[in-house]
Amino acid sequence: MADKDTSGIGMLRKLAEDVYGSVSLWAILKDGNEAEWGANVGRPKLSGAMRSIADQIEREHVDELAAAKRGLTGEARVAVERLRAVSHDEVLKSANPDFDIVNELCAAVGVSRLRTYTGTLDALGERIAELIEHGGKQDADVEWLGADGLPIKAGETVYLDDAHADMVGKIGSEYYGKCGLAGVVDGEALTVSRVGESGTTRVKESVAAWCPASWLTHTPPDTQALIDDDKGKMFDVYWGCRTAVNCLDCPAVVDGKHPDERYGVVSCEVAQGMDIARRQRELDAKTTGGER
Repeated sequence: MADKDTSGIGMLRKLAEDVYGSVSLWAILKDGNEAEWGANVGRPKLSGAMRSIADQIEREHVDELAAAKRGLTGEARVAVERLRAVSHDEVLKSANPDFDIVNELCAAVGVSRLRTYTGTLDALGERIAELIEHGGKQDADVEWLGADGLPIKAGETVYLDDAHADMVGKIGSEYYGKCGLAGVVDGEALTVSRVGESGTTRVKESVAAWCPASWLTHTPPDTQALIDDDKGKMFDVYWGCRTAVNCLDCPAVVDGKHPDERYGVVSCEVAQGMDIARRQRELDAKTTGGER
């Protein structure tokens, strides 16, 4: 930092002290003090003084500014360059300037056009907010858990949990800030591209889809085909314990209970039938409105 009497902050403070009572800033500059703030001697301008002080502050913090620039993610740096390259003058001459400007901005930050203008604006706004959140630093190391209690991480395949499956494809202002799942279909396998500091999770880059990490699960949604296939499996294959040395290594323990203990039956083979019946009820309730 420069000496306090000549630093940018010092210049601002002195200027504030010199402008007293009803004396205007312009009068102070005209009173022969313009050189103190970098304004042109003889023909001082407020803009010149302000610019000079800003330049001084920038010089004093050049190392910090350079470090901040280096800290940008590659994705954010590219987006910044593309945004600055957008030519609004040409777009404004088109027949649909609002529509075309949105197209230009979407292309700059990597957002695909969605089915509706509203959905596109929502996706564009979330993408810009995401770049602001992540652009100056790498993603946080904080773990965010999914609905299944497991950490959600970039690169994983995940699915919307049953509690939020009805949010797919929803657009409109009432969903802004909650999720952005336009372009996602029910039961779709989603790939996590990023988990933000607040748990906001990007799950489908082609439509800039996102939702809270807590809405996601690593378990695929059940289907009739899966249930029918599982009916013919041996119980140790069904519960994934065929390779376990003994029941102490059971991979199907939930809350400290083995499958037979969870269902209150005499064996894990019987528990398999109980579990399949439960899954069938839940699938029927979801697809045909039956009771769970």
